[in-house]
Amino acid sequence: KLCAVPSLAKHYEVACEHEHSSCVLIAHKKFKIGGCWHTWVDGDRFLELVATGRPVIKAEEYALPAPDWALVGSPEQGFDPADVRHRRKRRNKNIARSFHCPHKDEEQDDT
Repeated sequence: KLCAVPSLAKHYEVACEHEHSSCVLIAHKKFKIGGCWHTWVDGDRFLELVATGRPVIKAEEYALPAPDWALVGSPEQGFDPADVRHRRKRRNKNIARSFHCPHKDEEQDDT
């Protein structure tokens, strides 16, 4: 329910995800063209537009359709199948034990 705020939900949706890094892309609905998210950047087209010297370039002019694997709900969960995925064994290491907060010693007693 990331877009549960009515003023946001009117204009934005969750477009893409990357489960591996716990990230989502919330995009303006103007980038959903014909039911397809155009949230990728055509870098070559962008540079062509910049070279024209125009003072204003609209993102729609260089947006590309997002690949299926990047879309929310895809079986790949945002991971490019052309890339090699490296999985590590997760350790339940408590990083709080190894991190010293320099301000902890400065805590004041409010009584």
